[in-house]
Amino acid sequence: MPKSRSARCRSAALGPLFAVALFSSAASADPADADAPPRASVYREYGVLGAVRTGPTVGFGAPDGVRVGAFAKWQGLLAGGGAFSYLPSMEIPGTGATVVRVSGEAFARVHPFHGAFFLGVAGGYAQTKGTMSETQLAFRQNQRIETNAYASAVYVAPHLGFQWMLPLHLTVGFDLGVEIPVATTGPSFDASKYGLVIPIEATGKVADATRRFSAMPVPVIHLLEIGYAL
Repeated sequence: MPKSRSARCRSAALGPLFAVALFSSAASADPADADAPPRASVYREYGVLGAVRTGPTVGFGAPDGVRVGAFAKWQGLLAGGGAFSYLPSMEIPGTGATVVRVSGEAFARVHPFHGAFFLGVAGGYAQTKGTMSETQLAFRQNQRIETNAYASAVYVAPHLGFQWMLPLHLTVGFDLGVEIPVATTGPSFDASKYGLVIPIEATGKVADATRRFSAMPVPVIHLLEIGYAL
């Protein structure tokens, strides 16, 4: 019995020492992990050009339609690039008219928090063509007549949005803004009939509305833009 009590006493005394030793061993098991610097943000990672990451993008939106571009970003803070957009012939519901739009722009952006959110401004040039068709009876035959309207504008476009950096060098983003015309040309009008294209002086409410619309600010939204950051 005395030996049993002595063994229990030794176990009770060694128990706390064993626990302390186990805790100290676990705390110092991998000192390299404790001293390792925090992982850099994915938005500040270097690419093939060092601190500058660049790549192509493709997306779609309104009124731009399909949009193809390229961008370059420095240290996840400053970015710039350009884009070309094309809206194929699209019918305006209830009017019988179609519209085609082509535009190109350059942009500059700042990511104030070194993350996805950005503020930017773009400058560009856009051309728009509208067409309305009708059938008239001439020379005892039905003749198809097309009336065309042309307008162009140089614009600035403040905008804001997000561009997320994803694994495998992919980017996904969207933005919204407004195109503000600073110089406009047109609209001019012509008519295609009897195999001839004849310039015309358009008058009336439709022509006046077209002129006003070509000089108005236009809301812009790029619903989706996918890129690849090298």
